[in-house]
Amino acid sequence: MAIDLTDLRSAQQDLRRTNSALEAIFEASPLAIIAIAPDRTVSMWNRAAEKLFGFSSQEVLGMVYPLTTDASDTEFAALLRKVLEGGEVAEFETQRRKKNGELIDVAISAAPLRGGDNEITGALGIIADIRARKRAEETIRHLAYHDPLTELPNRTSLMDRLEVSVKQARQSGSQLAVIYLDLDNFKVINDSIGHSGGDVLLKIVADRLRGLVRETDTVARVGGDEFAVLLGTPSGEKEASEIGGRILSEINGRWNLADREFNVSASIGVAVHPDDGVDAGTILKNAERAMYAAKTDGRNRLRVFTNR
Repeated sequence: MAIDLTDLRSAQQDLRRTNSALEAIFEASPLAIIAIAPDRTVSMWNRAAEKLFGFSSQEVLGMVYPLTTDASDTEFAALLRKVLEGGEVAEFETQRRKKNGELIDVAISAAPLRGGDNEITGALGIIADIRARKRAEETIRHLAYHDPLTELPNRTSLMDRLEVSVKQARQSGSQLAVIYLDLDNFKVINDSIGHSGGDVLLKIVADRLRGLVRETDTVARVGGDEFAVLLGTPSGEKEASEIGGRILSEINGRWNLADREFNVSASIGVAVHPDDGVDAGTILKNAERAMYAAKTDGRNRLRVFTNR
C-alpha cells in the first residue's frame, strides 16, 4: 500500500499543533490539573497546582503523590483505584495538605488517563480551591445563628439548642432551666443617648452575662434588650435562681454611658422543664411570662413561673 508522505507530514503537524494547544491549556488553566500513575507517582503537575499546593513541578514529578494525610490516604487510595478501573469521579469536596502543612478545602473531579491504545495509564484530577466559598458559607451560617451586635447566639440558635436539651432531659429524666432577662427602662436610655449608646449597653451586658454563667450554659440575645440563658442539664429552680441573683446584682447600679449616668437594672423570669413546659417553645414562653411578672412586681427582681 502506497503512503502519501504529504498527508503523513500534515497529520504529524496537526498532532504537534494539537499537543501544543493541549499543553497551553494545561499550563494556562486556573484549576490545578495533575495526573497520577498507577504506582501513585505524579506524572503531570501544572502551574495552578504549583500555586495552590506550594510544590513546584520539579519537586513532585516522578515522586509519590504528596498531598494526602493519614486521615485522607484511605480516601485517596479508593479514589485512585476507582479511576484506574475505568470509573469517573464526579466533583466532591475534601481536604488536601499544602507543602507548608496547611489543610485546605478543595473540590476534586477525576477521570482515567488513557494512552494511544486506549489503555488506562493513570488518573487525571482537576482540583479547585474552595476556601473562599467555604468562608462565605461559614459567614452566612454564623449570621443566621448569631446576633451581629453582641455575637451571642440568637433566638433561632437558642431554640435549636433548647430543643436538643429538652430531648436529653426527657431521656434522662432530669430537670432543665431557662432564665429570661429584660433590661428595665431600656427605651428611656436608648431615647436619651441614641441607639449607638444603647448598643454599647447591650454589648456590655452581653459580656457580663458570659462571665456569670458556666461553660455548659448558653447565653443568647432573643430580642432588642432581651436575653436568655439556657442552663446546662441537669439544672433546676435552685441553680437558676442562684445564677439569676448574680445577674441581678451585676447589672443593678449606676452606669456611665455616653458621659451620662443612668440607673440600670433587669427583670428576670425562670421556667423549669418539665414542670413549666415539656417542649422548647412552652418553656421559653413561660420564662418570658415570669419575667413580665417580675416587671409587674416592681422590676429589678426575679420571679419563677407559676400557673397560679
